[in-house]
Amino acid sequence: VEPPIFAAAEVFLERLGERFRRQTCFFEDGTGHELCLRPEITIPVCRMALDGGYAGAAPLRLRYEGPVFRLADEGLGALIQSAQAGAELLGAPERPVADAEAIHLAWRALAACGIEYASDAAVEFGDAAAFLDLIAGLDLSDRQRARLKSLFDIHGSALADHLPPEANGESVRALDLDLARVEVAADLDAAGLTLTGGRTVDDIARRLADRAARAQARSIPPEARTALAEFFALQAPMEEAAATLDAFFARHAIASTTPARFAALTLELEARGVPLAAIAFDTGIHAPLDYYTGLEFRIEAAGVTLAGGGRYDALLGELVGSPGLHIPAVGCAVFRDAARRARLRDPHRGPSRRQGRARFGGRNRRTHGARRIPCRHHRRGRAARGLGGARRRRTPRRRADRRRRRPGARLPPR
Repeated sequence: VEPPIFAAAEVFLERLGERFRRQTCFFEDGTGHELCLRPEITIPVCRMALDGGYAGAAPLRLRYEGPVFRLADEGLGALIQSAQAGAELLGAPERPVADAEAIHLAWRALAACGIEYASDAAVEFGDAAAFLDLIAGLDLSDRQRARLKSLFDIHGSALADHLPPEANGESVRALDLDLARVEVAADLDAAGLTLTGGRTVDDIARRLADRAARAQARSIPPEARTALAEFFALQAPMEEAAATLDAFFARHAIASTTPARFAALTLELEARGVPLAAIAFDTGIHAPLDYYTGLEFRIEAAGVTLAGGGRYDALLGELVGSPGLHIPAVGCAVFRDAARRARLRDPHRGPSRRQGRARFGGRNRRTHGARRIPCRHHRRGRAARGLGGARRRRTPRRRADRRRRRPGARLPPR
């Protein structure tokens, strides 16, 4: 498929993380409608599938290739265009099988690009559903859970660094609206104050209860802080990921289906021939996209992300205006520019034609080991070329001139 490069801004505004929103280039057309250059391709591909009548009744596989556009320096720099190629698997009911297919496809795509997997190239994966299971099992209010989810979408594993400091003394308590009305009326009578400006006791009480609830949401209990810090410290190789996560949830008496999915995913990846030694679980893996609901993975080499993807079961329902509709969906993308640079930097590969040339002395000369010397073909060609660069034809007259310069040469009569 070929999704459009331009799209309505509202399609992306509500479904991209805060960091992606800052990097998106927005503009208005001649009619005043706000548009944007696509910062990613998953949403346009899903939009095309829905516009074509797809409703999730059967699995649908779509592939794409094209540029994405983002503003550098958190939206303050120049517009950068980069190339991506990827695939989306929609409507597949068996989640571990589809997740393994997405990881395996990205793995194969990088191998086709010439990326050889060695000790410095690996797959790292996390799971947004595990975090949602955690905050659902902790003793938190709905506002506190919503705030933690928002911080997780923005900061990922650095969430703990952006929590407000622990409150000294008694924690902030929620304020019931009826109780707020009574307290506001009593305080007004005790102070001898009358209402002015059209505000009623109900307005003041509602505002007071809302501020108390927001203050409570910012105040995360110490037990929850400890559990969050322990959760984001979890790391394990692929073979031990399910057991590690299961032990964590058992310690905190939280029910979660994520460990079982990890165990099934391990079996599927092993059956597809993906080396498990190159895969590691890390709870800190989280892309700044609001639509991920499950598995998230990325493939890195020498600290550079070459590919990534994840599961977004709620995205298609949100795009059709039905937030409660969940259509299974998972995808992957290869960042072609990064893959090309990693291939050129690979120390295990021989120099490519572009790498094997070095410019110095005004001419192209190939490099042989540590020394830079002209190859024999270049020396021969340079000796037989004139200043114009075209090969000079050796006529009998010119051959005679060359022999005349040699000592003791017998010259033919003129």
